[in-house]
Amino acid sequence: MNISEQVKELRYKADIFEKSGCAVDGIVKAFREAADTIETLSAKLQAANMEGIESSYGTGWISANRPPKSNKDVLVRYNSVKMGIGWYCERSKRWWTCDGCVPVEWRPLPED
Repeated sequence: MNISEQVKELRYKADIFEKSGCAVDGIVKAFREAADTIETLSAKLQAANMEGIESSYGTGWISANRPPKSNKDVLVRYNSVKMGIGWYCERSKRWWTCDGCVPVEWRPLPED
């Protein structure tokens, strides 16, 4: 279960307990606070990861509409925080990524 699913589940459980009238003192508040905390920390972690990548590799993202000319692995970005590894196949004129998402930008992988 990913983080957003866990947060959603905590909020769902809080609603169920609240509507049932059987909630132990403070359980609804605890579930909601836990969901808020997880959501806040997740956003901060994603922002820190993004800053770390950009400080290490610069901000030289290239539009996915201008794909690389080789079939080598590249770093791809799907939105402002989600990234992965992918490659562009010149023959099929198609992006291939590990999770099947379509990238909006790419950049070469850093040298070791």
